[in-house]
Amino acid sequence: MQSFAKRWLISINCIAKSHGVSGDVEMKKCDIVRIVEDALQVKSGSLSVDSVAKEVPAWDSMGLLAIMSVLDEYGITFATGDTELLLSMPKIIQLFEDAGKLD
Repeated sequence: MQSFAKRWLISINCIAKSHGVSGDVEMKKCDIVRIVEDALQVKSGSLSVDSVAKEVPAWDSMGLLAIMSVLDEYGITFATGDTELLLSMPKIIQLFEDAGKLD
């Protein structure tokens, strides 16, 4: 029987591979995608590292507030006028990179 941690890692690897993502840095990117999926309350696997707000109905003004809240929990800060940084996964991932939260 596999440990929970090993099953979790295998599951994350499968999700990452299904989005065309591989390697250590990408695993972290996959984690960020999962964080945003949770914030938007969308089905796991429905977003990818290339997703943008205009393609996701839940990524509306309320979704932006949810993403802001989650980013704050992770210590990710940005200027109030910079909400356009929250309109795509690549830009959100860049916020994590800029904050030194991504390997």
